[in-house]
Amino acid sequence: MKTFPHLLTLLAFFTYSHTFLAQSSGSLDPTFGDDGLVLLLPNDDDNVATSLQIQADGSMLIGGYTNSPIFGKNFLLVKLNEDGSMDSSFGDDGMVSTDIGLGSDDVANAMALDLDGNIYLAGYSDDGSDQDACVVKYSPTGELDLDFGTDGKVISDYDEGLTDELKCIEISLLTGEINVGGSVEITSTQSRPVIAKYAADGTLVDGFGNGGVALINEDPFDTNHLYTVESLKIRPNGKITAVGWKDFPAINWSADYMSIRVNSDGTLDNTFAQDGVNTYNGNFNGNDKAFDLILESDDTFKMAGGGYVNDLKYIFTGFGIQANGSVGTWSAGSEFSGIFDDAIAYDIEQDSQDRYVFAGSVGDATKDIAIVRFDSNGAVDDDFAPDGQIRDNFDSNDVNELFALGIQGDDKIVVAGYSGDAFLIARYLGEDQAQLNDFDLATPANGSNDINFSAINLNWTNAFGADNYEVQWDTSSDFDANPQSATPTASIQLVTNLLSDQTYYWRVRAIAGEEEGDWTATWSFTTNGLNNFELESPSNGAEDQIIWNTLLQWEDNLGSEVYEVEFDTSVDFDQAPILETVNESEFLLDDLITATTYYWRVRAGDGSNFGDWSQTWSFITELGINVDETIKSTFETYPNPVVDQLYITSSEGISSVDVLITDLQGRIVLSEGRINEVSKIDLSSLLKGHYFLQILNEEGRLLFQDKIVKI
Repeated sequence: MKTFPHLLTLLAFFTYSHTFLAQSSGSLDPTFGDDGLVLLLPNDDDNVATSLQIQADGSMLIGGYTNSPIFGKNFLLVKLNEDGSMDSSFGDDGMVSTDIGLGSDDVANAMALDLDGNIYLAGYSDDGSDQDACVVKYSPTGELDLDFGTDGKVISDYDEGLTDELKCIEISLLTGEINVGGSVEITSTQSRPVIAKYAADGTLVDGFGNGGVALINEDPFDTNHLYTVESLKIRPNGKITAVGWKDFPAINWSADYMSIRVNSDGTLDNTFAQDGVNTYNGNFNGNDKAFDLILESDDTFKMAGGGYVNDLKYIFTGFGIQANGSVGTWSAGSEFSGIFDDAIAYDIEQDSQDRYVFAGSVGDATKDIAIVRFDSNGAVDDDFAPDGQIRDNFDSNDVNELFALGIQGDDKIVVAGYSGDAFLIARYLGEDQAQLNDFDLATPANGSNDINFSAINLNWTNAFGADNYEVQWDTSSDFDANPQSATPTASIQLVTNLLSDQTYYWRVRAIAGEEEGDWTATWSFTTNGLNNFELESPSNGAEDQIIWNTLLQWEDNLGSEVYEVEFDTSVDFDQAPILETVNESEFLLDDLITATTYYWRVRAGDGSNFGDWSQTWSFITELGINVDETIKSTFETYPNPVVDQLYITSSEGISSVDVLITDLQGRIVLSEGRINEVSKIDLSSLLKGHYFLQILNEEGRLLFQDKIVKI
């Protein structure tokens, strides 16, 4: 292990400004690193993450390489805590750099863990004259395992003098054997895919291939193609399934997807594509390459990579392969909007809901990181991010790519790669995440007065992802007097039947499932009192008020739905006071005495209590002759209420009188002259409502009056 000299090491968390659309799926997770992002710069340039493993405790291991001006490229292993902070108990403050050979260029492309938590990085080491396959083993705390190979390192030259590179590594959880895949380059136009197997101590396993190495020839005489294994998976029976690509370098952008299956002894499985190797041509002369796979228990698998659309555009591509190597029915594809976008998926993972996540890069000269999520059927998941896609660039003037992907138990998506010169790890939300404390109370404003005590809407802003809310109100700021609560699903609550002239306190918290947010700050409001109104009409001291049609009116007292009105001929209301309870802010007086002074007052109620009496006002009725009770008793009207026809009779046979019908405001709406002993008055032209009937003699003296209800 090589530690980092303080003068040569720069570890930085870069601040990245990212616009969040609340906390919807596909947003960077603000609880990780710096608003979802960790950028590390162990050396000044060329720091790349190529592999990722998420551990049971939520911590994560990231493998790759860093470029030191003194030591060249070195294997780099980083451990982060679940929140994205460096794990100081691992290596040198969370990092381990390994120089395989002094000054050699050492690149780690893949990582695997065994059941004991030991860590393996696989890639290559180039000493300037030869590039060899390399596997390094670390303890769970980042120390080199000196019992593995030579001082924790295994260097292999699969075909002497040729260029070897490992792209993938898997540990058999049954045997503990280490399985790796990659390529052996023979010339610039010829390479062979390789699968090798190591024992737990780092020695090649006899009985697998040729001395532990299976150099695979699809065509031994093919000198025109480059082959490589990019990813492999192991079944408990020891069979290995691998994917990669076959490239024809003589023609630009001419490669085919490739899959391989070998038996536990390294021989090709002839039940798979007849000879154990199959290639798939997406489009003629297309640059079709597979970089990762998901293997099912029935030996079917899904592979992911990049697929040809046209000479200027490539898209994320995935498709299913049957156990016999033929193409299955499952497929997935997603293109990005740019007309020159070259999109490649380097990793595929399946989440807890059987959705498939692809991660890689998209772009032309300047690349962006790219993530796409598909549903179980391979359709783009429109519920994830905008249109199922994430495209981000954390350094807009440079290249950004992702090579590794991991999915947590809560379906959060962790990705690793590079941004410019920085080692990149980011975490995205896989599901909409409730922001239960990110909302505010709105109305009534804090400290408001004169609030309607009969009905008031409490309003607040929406909390993203909340299923419902709990709102609480009380006359105590500690909510311990008589607290009341409700659980609305929307950000509004109607509160009724409050006390008048009372200060109330209220607060809200958001709820998502069984998760409860914090209570908001407590706001207050004071309800309207019972004395906040004035008398209106008739004006104080008014004269000539109609004895059968005087309407008392006063202002509405906000919140009150009941009033008591009292009137009398005595200012002390001790002569013959009449007390009425009404639900509106008016009351009609009739059958008053002419030329008389009346006094009246009103008080408002809240359903339980009444306020103070208003000021006392007075009015004087009109001058006139009182109806002679003897004459009045001779008249009768019927039916009352009436539909259309009203009948008037006189027991004394009085005739030669006038009949007037007025509305409640005293306006004449109908008149009839000279009635006989029995008269019929047609009211069909009148609207439904209340009216007054007057009978006057020839001199205009009022003989009779009555209230009529038209229905």
